[in-house]
Order: sequence, then C-alpha cells, then structure tokens
Amino acid sequence: MNKLVLMLLIDAFRADYIRYTTYLKRKQESGITGKFRECFGFVPRAAYFAGLSAEQFGFTNMFCYDPNHSPFTAARFFPAVNDYPKIERVTGVRQAIEQLARTRTTSYVAKYLYSGEIPIQYLPRFDFSEKYAIWDAKYPDQTFFHILNEHQIPWYVCAWPETNLLDDHCDQVIIDKTLQEISLKHKFAFLHLQELDSIGHFYGPSSKEIIQAVQKTDQLIQALVQDLERRFDQVNLLIFGDHGMVNIHSLLDVWERIHQTGLCEGNDFTFFLDSTMARFWFYTKAAQRKVTEALSDVKGGHLLSQEELEYFGIAHCDPRNGELYFLADPGVLIYPNFFQRTEPPIKGMHGYDPNFVDNLGYFLLTNGEGTEFSSCGYVDPPQIFNTLLKLMDLPEKPNYPPSVFSQTEKVNLPAYTCHQHSEANSIVEQQLGTICQEVCQVVGEPEAIVLTGSFGRGEGGMILENDKLLPVNDYDLIVVSATNKQTELNELGEKLAHQLGTDYVDLAWSDGNWGYLPLTMLNYDLKYGSQVIQGRGDVLDRMPHYPAADLPVIEAVTLLLNRTAGLLTGLRGEFFMGRQLSPQEKRYLSNQAIKASIAVGDWFLIYWKSYDVSYQTRKERFSAFGKAHGLSMEMLQRVVNAYHLKIYPSRADDFSIPDLGGVWEDLKMAIIQSCAVLSASTITTLDDAMSAYLEEMYAQKCYQEDNLCCLQNKVLSAVVKPSAAKRLSFRSALYSGLPFLLAAALEEQDRNQNFQTALRLVREGYFLPTDTEWSFNNWENVRSKIIQWWFALIH
Repeated sequence: MNKLVLMLLIDAFRADYIRYTTYLKRKQESGITGKFRECFGFVPRAAYFAGLSAEQFGFTNMFCYDPNHSPFTAARFFPAVNDYPKIERVTGVRQAIEQLARTRTTSYVAKYLYSGEIPIQYLPRFDFSEKYAIWDAKYPDQTFFHILNEHQIPWYVCAWPETNLLDDHCDQVIIDKTLQEISLKHKFAFLHLQELDSIGHFYGPSSKEIIQAVQKTDQLIQALVQDLERRFDQVNLLIFGDHGMVNIHSLLDVWERIHQTGLCEGNDFTFFLDSTMARFWFYTKAAQRKVTEALSDVKGGHLLSQEELEYFGIAHCDPRNGELYFLADPGVLIYPNFFQRTEPPIKGMHGYDPNFVDNLGYFLLTNGEGTEFSSCGYVDPPQIFNTLLKLMDLPEKPNYPPSVFSQTEKVNLPAYTCHQHSEANSIVEQQLGTICQEVCQVVGEPEAIVLTGSFGRGEGGMILENDKLLPVNDYDLIVVSATNKQTELNELGEKLAHQLGTDYVDLAWSDGNWGYLPLTMLNYDLKYGSQVIQGRGDVLDRMPHYPAADLPVIEAVTLLLNRTAGLLTGLRGEFFMGRQLSPQEKRYLSNQAIKASIAVGDWFLIYWKSYDVSYQTRKERFSAFGKAHGLSMEMLQRVVNAYHLKIYPSRADDFSIPDLGGVWEDLKMAIIQSCAVLSASTITTLDDAMSAYLEEMYAQKCYQEDNLCCLQNKVLSAVVKPSAAKRLSFRSALYSGLPFLLAAALEEQDRNQNFQTALRLVREGYFLPTDTEWSFNNWENVRSKIIQWWFALIH
C-alpha cells in the first residue's frame, strides 16, 4: 500500500478559524481535533520534531545574547546615530552588515538571517538560537528526520526557511512545487503555509481579510489533499496552526521605561525587545534592581516571577535566552520593538501566554481508519514528535511526551450545555424534541428549526434543584418555513414556556432567505453560535461570513439599552418600599443583572474588535484585555462573574437590589462611552449620551418602516403619537428614556430630575401624563407602561 503521512503547518491558523472553512470542517467529522498550545516564545521546531521542551532545547526566541559568536561583529565599527532610518536608507549599512553576517554563520541561518530594526550598535551582542535545520545530520539532538533516515524512509520537505529562497513563496507556489516534486516513493511530507500569519499581523484576526484568506487556504488544502489522495492509496493528515493571533488593542513603550532608568545599554545591561516580551541580561546587580523597579508597576504587562517561569517551562533555559523576562498582556503590543520601530503598529500578534484562548492554534489529525469525530483536547508541541512516529508505524519514544492518541475521546454531539451532569444534554434534547413536535403541529414540516441563544452555542445554563436539572436560560429558536405563522408561534411559545418551566420559549419565523442579511450581533450570533436541530443542516451556510472587527458600534449601544430595559422588567416600585422579592422574582432579576453585566463586557469587546459568540471566549478576552486597559477590579469581577454565571448559573449568586448599584454604574459608563464612540465626540454625561444617540438615529432616516410596524401593532398603535412618525423613531424615543428611568430608581440623588427626563424623552413619541411627580408609585406606573411598550417593540 502506498501510504503518505502529510504534516501541514498552517502558520497562525487560530483554533476558531475553522468556522470559515468548508473542506476542513467536513474533514474533521472523521478526524481528531484539538487546540494547539504554542511553545512559549517563537522557536518551536525542536519541540515538533525532537520532542524537546524549551528548557531541553535551551531557547524560546530567535535571537539570544552571545557576543562571542555573533555574526554581526562588523556592526561594532558603525557609530550610533540619531536619525538611523534615514542613515540606513541612504547608506545601505544594515543590508551590508546582514550580507557579511551570512558569511559568518551556518548555511541554515543564512537562509533566514534578518536583523529587523535592532539598533545597529546592539547587533554584535546577539546570535541566532537555531543553527541547523531540524532535518540536518548536524542537528545535535535526535530528530524525527534522523529516525526516518535510519529506517530508510524517504521524506519530503517544503518549509521555512528553505521557501525563503523561492522567487515567490506564497502558499499557492508552495503547494504547486510540492505536487510537482512529491512522488510515490515519499512516505512523509512536511509543508509550511505562511500567508495567514502575515495577513493576521497586518489586518488583525477579526478582519474580513482573514476570512477571505482562510477560505482561500481551505481551498488550497482541498486541492492539495485531493490530488495526493488520487496518487496514494491512503493519506493521513496532521494539520495544525502553530499558534493563534490576538487583536492588538493597546501599545506599550517598554523602551522608554528602560531609558528612564538612566542605565547605559552595553555597559550596565543588554536587552532585547520582541513584540510581546522583553528579555534582559545584566552586568551589575544595581542595573538589575533598577530595571526590575522600573517595570514592576507597568500597566499592560509584568515581570515573570520564578513561579511563572516554572509554569511556562522556561526557568532552566540557557542563560543566553534571558535572565529576566517581561511578558505583555494579551493584545498589548510592545512598541517600538526590535522588529517594528518605523512602520505603523501591526494589528495582530501572538507569543503571549500560550494558554490564552486567542493564542491557541487549530489541530486536526486523520489516520484513515474511519475515526469518529473525536477530540484530543489541548495539544502541546512536543507531543507532535511521538504522534508522527505512531502515524509512521514506528516505535514511540519512551520518556517523551505521549502522542495525541493517548488522550483522544469521542465527541458527543449535539452539545447544548457545559453542565457536567451526565443527563444534562439529554434533558435539553428531550425538551427540544417536545418543542419541535409542537412546532410541526402548528406549521407543518418546516424546512429547518434552528436553535440559537445560549443553548445553540452549547453554553446553555442549567441548575440542579431538588435533585432535578432545570434549564435557566431561555430557549430561542427560528422556524424556517415558507408560510409566516409568527402569531401562532408566539402563542405556542408562551404555552411551551409554562409547560417546560422556563422563562421564555422564543419561537421566531423566517423564510430562510439569509444570503443578504447584514452584519449585526443577532446575525453574527445566528451564523456562528447556532445549530440546526431539525431539517436542512445547511441553512446557516446561506448566510455570508461576518468579520467581528466590523460590528457596528450602534449594535453595542442598542444592546446596552435593551439590557437596561431588561433590568426594568425585573424591578417593581414596591421592592423599593420594603416588599421582599419572592425566590422567583429574585432569580429573574438576578438573570437580568447578569445579562446587563455581559452587555458591558460585550461593548468593550466590540470596541476592541474582539467579540465572539462564546461566553467562555468573551470571558477570557475581557478578563485579559480589561486588565491591560486598567478597568476597575470591581467591574472586571462583575463582568467576568456574569459570563461565568451565564454558563454555570447558581442560585447562591442571586442579586439583591443594593447590588444592582454597581451593575448600573458599569452599564451607565458603557452607555456613555459607546455613544461617545458612536458620535465621534467627547461625552461625559448620560444626558449628552442620549442626545448623541438620538441625533445619530434620526440622522440615518431609516426608521420609517419600523415606525409603520409600530402603528400597525395592537399595543403600540394605541399609545404612539402618529403625528411624530415622520420626524422621529418611536423605538429610539422609548430607548432614550430607559437609562433615566432606571437611574431614577437606583440613584438617590437627582431622582426627580432623572424621572422627568425619562418622561420628557418618551413623551416625544408616546402619550404619557404631563404632570407626574416623582414617587415610587408613580415610577412603577410609568415603568409598567414603558416596559409593556418595550416588549411590543422587541417582539
């Protein structure tokens, strides 16, 4: 049998990029998938092909401190200059130093030798950590390629840095070259596709350019694999992204901090600035103390403790790798650095904490044995070594990290919840089965029924109460059919909610013509956070792909205002006058407070171009990015806790009314900030925020159709002012009053003023009494009306 093992490294193929593919997504249905955890740093080849840890290899970065072996010794004769970019450009001095350095190092290093923008006077202190190709006989450790040679197994490689020598080293050329040169004699092939990495750096990982590049890569891989499958009897695949890519949301000038110490580089110490870390070597203890003090309180990163060095597996690396390490927080770019000093900052980077969600790469393995869709969890780089040996039917090496086969488990689909109870998913599945049966009785056999919301993304909340598992989140479903039966579905939803014991069963009708749907949070969540539970499984494929980086700010503003209304649905005037909340009321209000805090986190993530459908992913991103931006610990804790409770709800975490004060302060700040970004103006008060919101809404002049729906609605037609329909949006008028109505209840100061402002704004489009004074009874009367109208608007 002619069998080929194809190892395909897709540079910077982030774990969640799989959502943009067609071929790879289909391929993983009969494969083993996981999340690939990047080596700490930037030099992983010893891990892949020799099974070595960073400490065993000795290095984590391309450059190391080694003045005795530096190939850049010629740089000693060039003086330091201030206007170095101009001098270098005019004289070509850097190119000359690099050209000479290539003659003073190994042939392997010469293929990738590049000095970036390291100050020329620093160059003689640095050497390269990888001196030989991993397949070279001179490589000091036994590698996978050495073992292949020992067994006389022919292999093929088309990878960096050899591809640097090609006139064009785009992915298409690499694949074309491979298909021309590979033959049936080869039993193993290693390819390295590189385009995604540069596109992720330049445009950012949430951009439309990344989506297009991933789709192109998917097509190239399909062409490659299908061609090889026609030639070989069996092609086993090991496909992975060596790391992910993190959106850059802020810059950190470590260089200036170092400069402020007054120390002299080259006399007191030496340092190297990568994009995500700074490494130091000291000549005096005084210098080490000064640098440590200077970097001990930096927002956006921190010095690694001994415990962290042990955790990352770099505590016992070669001293030339670094004596002191400063690591940037995820999404923070050290800028300027030794690779970027004159060009604009990049928009995406990797090399952060390897465990950070966006730093993880994708992993897929197929072994031609009809494997069911399985997961191997997290894959560490040294595991590749024994995995390759097993794929090649060679003995695995003992005392090395095990192959991924040792940790593989079948994936149980569908998944609706993260709850660990063995019956959790089956209980949800039974209830969804009941819903589908009832829907079919109402609308006939639909084209599809799509589960959206928390359960659709596999993170539905459940709680164990009196030994019974209960769903906490609503069931949100879309019924795709030719006939619009929304009225009947609304009635059925109310009936099913009572029958199943949940707050809501929201049944929405759609004709399924989704190819034109614009980018909104709702459509983004539908596309990437839903699953078809009955009917045509490809209905979601009709939707276009959406770049999270392009989510409009108005989506965040609308979400925040809707969550303000959500809090108002759970409050009553009598609560503020002493009546205790019932357990059910307390649970409902708690859930609304959680949703409000999540909306705050979602606003920041949209602003940072890092929104995602998964609560867990949002939790990790917000926690890391919020810390780097210096958000208050109280807000961080509330929002992170809210994301957690959305997935893992707990009755013990119910909110009381005093607790809502902090949630409201977060919400108010988010409303003000998002409206400031929406209007591109400086805004510091809620009044100015709502004025800006209304101005933006009315400027769009796209509310006439929405107003017409309001005039035709049974509830709204009786309360809106028809004469106002041409000059304002009924929806925006109501929304603008919501924050002031909530502020009147939760802020003791200026209660009457906030109450009157809410009345004034809503009265622009609705009939409300004109002489209502502040009291909790009057507040409740107004609240109940406005919330009734809000429900009519959103449904």
